[in-house]
Amino acid sequence: ALLALLLHFEYNPVLLLISPDAPTVAAGATQQFSATVKGTSDSAVLWTIIGGGCTGAECGTISPSGLYTAPNLVPNPPTVQITATSTKDPNLTASALVSIVEAKR
Repeated sequence: ALLALLLHFEYNPVLLLISPDAPTVAAGATQQFSATVKGTSDSAVLWTIIGGGCTGAECGTISPSGLYTAPNLVPNPPTVQITATSTKDPNLTASALVSIVEAKR
């Protein structure tokens, strides 16, 4: 009886997935990110950007809908981390590592 009870118990963890997770974006270009929250009906996320060689808009900008715009000048190092954080559960995050390259002239 105990075994049958365990089989009916389903554990549904809440997961946050970000896509794409490692894109290359040309300076000044855009990249659309999407965050999928699984296991809850509240899929709202807050987007943040951090970079080792840049601060603020030098790292680029991201809209509330996840549209990232790379900076016009490539930072050094040329990578930034974009993080989606669930507004319902701040412990729930997913990150993407963006490589920024010179725009082709």
